[in-house]
Amino acid sequence: MWTPGMRAGPADASHDALGGALSRPDLRRVARVARLLIFSVTACLFYGNLLHNLQYRRNYGELHKKTWANEASWYEAYDCCGHSQGLYRSVASPRRSDMSTHAVPDLMTVTEVADYLRIRERTVYELVRTQRIPSCKLSGKLLFPKRLIELWVAQSADYPMAAAHLSSPPPVIAGSHDLLLDWSVRESGCELAIMVGGSTAGMHRLLAGQAVACGLHLIDPATGEYDARSLTGSLPGLDFVVIEWARRQQGLVLPPGNPARIRSVADLKKRGIRVATRQPGSGTALLLAKLLGEARLSIDDLKGAGRPLSSHTDVADAIRQGKADAGLAIEAVAREQGLDFLPLLWERYDLVVRRMEFFEPPLQRLFAFARTELFREHAKSLGGYDVAKTGEVIFNARR
Repeated sequence: MWTPGMRAGPADASHDALGGALSRPDLRRVARVARLLIFSVTACLFYGNLLHNLQYRRNYGELHKKTWANEASWYEAYDCCGHSQGLYRSVASPRRSDMSTHAVPDLMTVTEVADYLRIRERTVYELVRTQRIPSCKLSGKLLFPKRLIELWVAQSADYPMAAAHLSSPPPVIAGSHDLLLDWSVRESGCELAIMVGGSTAGMHRLLAGQAVACGLHLIDPATGEYDARSLTGSLPGLDFVVIEWARRQQGLVLPPGNPARIRSVADLKKRGIRVATRQPGSGTALLLAKLLGEARLSIDDLKGAGRPLSSHTDVADAIRQGKADAGLAIEAVAREQGLDFLPLLWERYDLVVRRMEFFEPPLQRLFAFARTELFREHAKSLGGYDVAKTGEVIFNARR
């Protein structure tokens, strides 16, 4: 123990210097400062390591930027992000949008096609030498058409429908007949052809790669709705979008004055009434079957007027020429030929479009024309059309 008369040793001097000079609050402050220093050093080490990793990833991304850009081109125009006045806009996949700054050119060089296919350049030269890859020489330079490369890859895939889904289809709109669509194709100068064959046949042509689009109006007999989602089962493996073309008034087309006094679908069973029918699989044939079912009738209860017809115009022609007494068709053909019309319901007529072809000039010109005042005026003059929602995206079946 130290007393006032004793001399302080080294240990006691140290104790006096620290214990006497620092109070308890001072010691707590020192401890806090020490903890802060330890935290700061730890944070610096952590963030330094994080910045190092970010720099590595950035360098890695720059190294593989071209490869990712090539792959992202497959996703280009494949994400339907909505619409503005009936038009789509295309974007790359969100996961790769930061790496798709350069689109794959239509004509690729050896280096570009090697990156695109993720193979070595010497492999490309070997494929060219053995004529196993589509290529051409322009001014002594070896080039590879992108479209043919895509088709070549598709034909090599273990998927029988790949070639049909990737190859360029003929410029044809198949499917159900529509007067407004026929007129719009001619007036818009879109250079597309119309192949009328019914809604179901049109879907088959679209799936087989024989058309760029299909017009249809397929009603669900169970719900009475025109549900575009049900098409996914009918078009397996195909990237497509469904766009509303118009709403149409469907009903019974009758001779002038309606001499048979037909007031409903049930009256079609009257004795001697010849009914003009449509081909099996057409949207109108399915609609007639549904309406007959609601009236507790079937198609076998009716007297057919000859063979099934392939268009609304054919139905109206048969009635005007006295070959039939009634038939289900749209109001526009009845007005066009001066016939009576008994309205039954409004239906939605859609265009099912291959996504790859939607952004091509022919369909773009057609949809641009559908936004004009001339289009709206003609729809009004035909009668039985509602084009307020023409161009609206009904369903987007992204694979």
